[in-house]
Amino acid sequence: IGVVAGALVIDVAVGAVQFAFPRSIALLFVPDISADGLELAVAYLQILAVGYWALGAIKTVEAGFNGASRTKVSMVATMLQYWAVRIPLAAGLAFAVDLGAVGVFWAVTLSNVVAALGLCAYFVYSTRTGMLERAAERAGEGSGGAGSGSGSGSPAD
Repeated sequence: IGVVAGALVIDVAVGAVQFAFPRSIALLFVPDISADGLELAVAYLQILAVGYWALGAIKTVEAGFNGASRTKVSMVATMLQYWAVRIPLAAGLAFAVDLGAVGVFWAVTLSNVVAALGLCAYFVYSTRTGMLERAAERAGEGSGGAGSGSGSGSPAD
């Protein structure tokens, strides 16, 4: 919980700075940006900043699944995030709602939020149904248990 809380604080702090100073950040990286480009960059940086907490949650929860040897969960979650949520939402917001590029920007942030909420819910479900215990058992079996191995225990082993 401490790692998650720390990551959340950092994500929110970075997001707050990015939300408050998007123009300065854009000009720092692209000093000769056009007025239209700057307008889009400012919008994107602010919209993306709103969902930084979700990016932190995604990476933290995926690391939990990966550590429990459930790497397929990360792959499927990412595929769903992009193909089932982000792309259709981007098309809908950009064209059907006529938001253009700003609609695509919102699709990025909203798909991150959906992925974070879905992964967190599935992680809670998985841990309540024994995922961590099964991972610990497999890890114990893989190491051969205490005192096993072919070495004599000397520093040369």
